[in-house]
Amino acid sequence: MLRRHTRQKAREIELSAEHETFAEAPANLDSTISAELALVGAIDKLPPDQRDAVRMLKLNEMSLKEASKASGRSIVALKVAIHRAIKNLRHLLKGEPS
Repeated sequence: MLRRHTRQKAREIELSAEHETFAEAPANLDSTISAELALVGAIDKLPPDQRDAVRMLKLNEMSLKEASKASGRSIVALKVAIHRAIKNLRHLLKGEPS
């Protein structure tokens, strides 16, 4: 045990709080809020079927079966809608035309 402790001490450097990239909790608060607002705005720009699929499956965390029952759409239709919605969201958030 003494050998292991000596080896670790020779190879490892103990870091203090000064080595943290963001020492304070609210350091990233502004960028987090703006990212959330951008995502909400992009979701609002989606076609209604895609927007509903994202809200049910991703935001409300419903299962495909629950979302299918709630929306009256098939599971396959919901899978297609969520796939297209995610693809469109990537383009919208990058500023590319969809």
